[in-house]
Amino acid sequence: MPENDVFREYIQSMNRDVIVRPAVTDDAKAFINLMNRHFRRQKTDAYFFWQFIDNPCPARLYLAWHQNTLAGCFGVMIRQLNRGVPCGFTVDLVVDYPFRNQGLPFLLEESAADFANRYKAVALIALPNETGCKALVRMPDWKCLGAVPTLELDKPPSSVCPCKVNSALSQAEQIKFMSDETYREWRFNHNPFYRYERIVLDSSTYSVTKLFTDPAARRKIGDIVDFSCDSENSLRLQELFRMSVQRLQGYEIKQITTWALPHTVIYQNVLALGFRASFQTRYFCAKILNSSFAELDQFDRWHLVQADSEVY
Repeated sequence: MPENDVFREYIQSMNRDVIVRPAVTDDAKAFINLMNRHFRRQKTDAYFFWQFIDNPCPARLYLAWHQNTLAGCFGVMIRQLNRGVPCGFTVDLVVDYPFRNQGLPFLLEESAADFANRYKAVALIALPNETGCKALVRMPDWKCLGAVPTLELDKPPSSVCPCKVNSALSQAEQIKFMSDETYREWRFNHNPFYRYERIVLDSSTYSVTKLFTDPAARRKIGDIVDFSCDSENSLRLQELFRMSVQRLQGYEIKQITTWALPHTVIYQNVLALGFRASFQTRYFCAKILNSSFAELDQFDRWHLVQADSEVY
């Protein structure tokens, strides 16, 4: 018997009283209550409907029930990559405290993978925190490919200056998630919790910023969550980020963050403006479902922005 089948039987034997099924609208409150027990940033039912019901991408939330108690959850949505293929992006992996160390994430992940396979997704991707990363890499075929540092700026940006960077990949060679106008409308204009603003230099050069008040620290935070620019045009890229920072600082926001992976030209350009790595880090995890796309597990081929993660 294959090793994975033996593991599956073992996990199922530990969870004989657990039923994993897709969520329905009546599950919203139970799901939100579970999430709010585990995360500082509290959600409402609106998140459930926005993420899993009104999503323009195929999306499904799987729930693990032990009798009438919600024991865990795991969500997945199908997004398109710029390679012309679908990819599963996973969110909200949570197992409640009494049900941990029983292999429950494996059953939830198996359901999410089955959903992704129905859409011929070539991989499952996640951007969890450290705890979520540790849970994912315990499961068969999942890998942590790299750390995604949050870059932070708490002062006026430096002046725009030429920044010569040697990148192994051109912009066209990078792997990234695609987003059409329908997706962007849902992602930014219909988000129930955050307010976004589009800052435009020209029709093809713009950024999307997010305004957020941290309820614990009671301070405003601004994020540059997405952008469109010829990243190989150093001066133009810096001009866009500098304008975005100045707009946010005009709202009396002291702390501004963004993402830029160290292997991209964007990284050196935002460092030139004064951004520095903070303590906040997400982790890029992947499970390849189609071996023809093994390149997806090469972290230095990816371009990611904060808007790729649901937490931004």
